[in-house]
Amino acid sequence: RIIRSTEPELEVVHAWWLAVSSGAMSDAPPSKPHVRMRKGAGRTGGDGGEAASSTVAPSAGQRAAHATSHDPNPPLLPPRQQTPRAQHRPASRCRRVCVNVLLALPIAIGLALYNYKTIHDELQAWRGYGLAAMHEGVSDEVLNQFRMYDVNGDGYIDPYEFDQLIRNVNLEMPVQESFVDNFVFNDTELEPGKEVVTVRTMFEPLVLETMVKFQDQQQFLMGDPGSLLPGLYKWKQAHLPTVSYGAGNFRVFLPSQPHAPIGVAYPIIKPISLVPHVTHLHMNRYSPPIPEKDEEFMFSLLSQFHPNVFLQNRFGPRGGMALVRARNNQFLDIMMRIHAEYQLNKLPNYPFWFTPGQFSARVIMDREATHVEYFELYVPTNRKLNIDMEWVTGPGGSNEVDIGYIPEMRLRSEKPSSEFVPNATEEIEIGKGELEFDPSAIQWDEELSIEQAKALLEQSMYPFKKIPYLRFSDAVDLARETNRLVHFILLWGALDDQSC
Repeated sequence: RIIRSTEPELEVVHAWWLAVSSGAMSDAPPSKPHVRMRKGAGRTGGDGGEAASSTVAPSAGQRAAHATSHDPNPPLLPPRQQTPRAQHRPASRCRRVCVNVLLALPIAIGLALYNYKTIHDELQAWRGYGLAAMHEGVSDEVLNQFRMYDVNGDGYIDPYEFDQLIRNVNLEMPVQESFVDNFVFNDTELEPGKEVVTVRTMFEPLVLETMVKFQDQQQFLMGDPGSLLPGLYKWKQAHLPTVSYGAGNFRVFLPSQPHAPIGVAYPIIKPISLVPHVTHLHMNRYSPPIPEKDEEFMFSLLSQFHPNVFLQNRFGPRGGMALVRARNNQFLDIMMRIHAEYQLNKLPNYPFWFTPGQFSARVIMDREATHVEYFELYVPTNRKLNIDMEWVTGPGGSNEVDIGYIPEMRLRSEKPSSEFVPNATEEIEIGKGELEFDPSAIQWDEELSIEQAKALLEQSMYPFKKIPYLRFSDAVDLARETNRLVHFILLWGALDDQSC
C-alpha cells in the first residue's frame, strides 16, 4: 500500500501507480529512469513555490499514454530502485555523525588530559583566580620579583630557587661560601713513619677561539664576553701548583674486596639519588655541597685546578668508577674515570658551568695503600673539543651553551712516594714536568691493556657503548669486509663524555 506523501520520491511512486492502475502505461516500471530535481515547479502545475518534480525520458509506450491523456499535469514516472535508501537518508546521516563523534571523543579526552595543566591555568586566569587574583594585596612589582626567582614557573619557590633568593638578599649568609673559600684538606695520613707523595698541577687555560661564540662574537648579544664570562676570562692558572698528600689517602681508590678480579668496575664516587622524574640538578648554584668523608680526598685533588669543584654533575652520568687493570705480587694498577664540573662565577654574576668531558686517572700502589708508585689524573685531549660550558644570561633562567678545547688539565706525581719528614720543605721546579719513574717498566702477572680498561669504564657509565662504535674510515673498511651497511652519526660533540 502506498500512501500519498509530501516527499518528492513518494510523489513519483504515487503518480506512477495511478498511471498503471488506469491502464495508461505498462505495469512494469521503467528500467533506468532519470530523475532530476528542480526548483520553482509545483506539484499541481507550478505555483511558484519551492517543490520537487521529476522529468523522465519516456519510452514509446509512455509517449502514447501521454498523448491520450488530457490531464494538464501528466503522471510522473517512478524513481530509481534506490528509493528505499533515499527514504532513509536523514537517518543514515545522523548515524554517521554519531559514529564520527564517538571516534573523536577518545582523542579529545586524551588531548585534554595531556594539556590539563595548561587548560587549568588558562581557566583559572579567565575566572580571575590567577597569581595576581590570588594575591590581590601584592603589587605587580613584587609579583615580578617572585617570577624572577620562580625559575621553572610552577608558582612555588623550591629549595634551589630559595637558595638563589637568599644569596641575592644577603651575600654573607650562606655557609657554603666560606666552606669553599677556606677549605683545607685535613690530611691525617701525614705522620712520621708513613710515606708522602707530591702531586703537581699542570694547567693551560681554555683556548677561547675554539668556542663558537668567540669565532663569531656577534652572538654575544647581551654585552662584552669579558663582562659576561668573568670567571672564564680570569682563570689563567691552577689554584694550587703542588700539594703533598699522605700515601694512605689513596686507599679510597682500592676495591672493597682484597682479591677483586681485574676488569670489574666499582664506584669510587657514588652518584646521588634524585627524586622521581628529575633528571638533572639545578644550575642556579654557586657553591658545592660539603663532600662526604670518603670524597674529601677527591675533592682536594680536583680543587688543585679550581676551588669551586662539584663532584656531582648536573647531568648524568655522575660520580666516578674504577677497576683493577693489572696486578702482581707487589702492586695494583687501578684505572679510574671521574665526572665532575666547576662553577667559575661568583655573585653578583650569573652562574657559569665549566664541565670537562671526563677525568681519566691511574694509580699504581701496593695493596695496603702504604706506598704510591705512580699517580696521574687528566682531561683527555685526543678530541678537538673536550669542555662543555653553560651559563645563565638573565634572571629568568635563560642560558647559553658552547663547547671548547683545553690543551692541558693534569695532576701527576713525578716520583714514587717517600718517607714523610715533618717540617721538611721540598723544592720543586714548577713547569718541569719530567717523570722520574716509568710505570710501563713494571712487569705484571695479570693485566688488561689500557684501551680495554678505558672501554670497560666507559661502558660502566654509558651502557650504549656496549655496542662497538668505530671511526668513519674504520667503519667503511669493516663494511666492505662484511658486506654490511654503515649507520653514520655526525655530532657537534661526543655522546660518550660530558663535553656534549
